[in-house]
Amino acid sequence: MFGADGDGHAHQPFNEFFPINAVAALAYALTDSPIGQAAWFYEKYEQWTDHDGDPESLLTRDEMLDNITFYWLTATAASSARIYWQSMRSFKEHPISVPGRTGHHPIP
Repeated sequence: MFGADGDGHAHQPFNEFFPINAVAALAYALTDSPIGQAAWFYEKYEQWTDHDGDPESLLTRDEMLDNITFYWLTATAASSARIYWQSMRSFKEHPISVPGRTGHHPIP
């Protein structure tokens, strides 16, 4: 669902789409306004999902609103943004090697 290469992951680091020093302002805005929070999330759905110009072709409005509502009702949009701010201040990227195996079984 995320990423142009279809591997299921977003490839745009948090600090590239939002200046890391402005996360506190973002956190307050997301907590203060349900419309602002919905707009923020919808924009992220547009940026992070593989679609042909319309994220609603991939996710239903109910699916998007379920996620937005979860963050609104639990008031966790600010804390979820803050964790990125705290971790990205000292983040050093390093490779992680994980052994894995896949199999391909043709369908008759």
